[in-house]
Amino acid sequence: LHDVAAHLVGVPEDILAGRMEGVTTEAWTQAQVDRHLDQSLADLADVWEHHIESFDAMLPHIPAPVNSQLVMDAVTHEHDIRHALGAPGARDSSAVRVGLGWLLDAAGDESGLATRLRGSGLDDFDLLRVLSGRRSPEQIARLGLDADAVLPLFIGKPLTPPDISIEE
Repeated sequence: LHDVAAHLVGVPEDILAGRMEGVTTEAWTQAQVDRHLDQSLADLADVWEHHIESFDAMLPHIPAPVNSQLVMDAVTHEHDIRHALGAPGARDSSAVRVGLGWLLDAAGDESGLATRLRGSGLDDFDLLRVLSGRRSPEQIARLGLDADAVLPLFIGKPLTPPDISIEE
């Protein structure tokens, strides 16, 4: 929970400070976690409060699709935290739809996979969790998707499905 909170605080903090080298990489995220390692969740909330007004003012100037990518990251981690706390909810939010839209657009549609995923009959939340690397190949298949077609979407990306099922 602490590491996710440190990352969520670290993203706007790094954007405001211009620390964008390696953005979206594991090293960039790890630097955020390391920077806040000795801070409590209450301390992280204070850091968030300190930066949020400046970041909020910047948000309308962040162009698409980067703004949607920020939403995807935040909503993905929101549901990571909800899962960790056993507090599901907000599965039909506009943030889920925006995050899923960004993931489907990022997947491209040369093979028609994004179109097939959109028409799969799965709800937006389940597709978001699949495409954000929160479902194992076995879970992807149980949802009725072709895991062999979906898994190549993760090659070379920081979102990687777990080998074993970690949430339902």
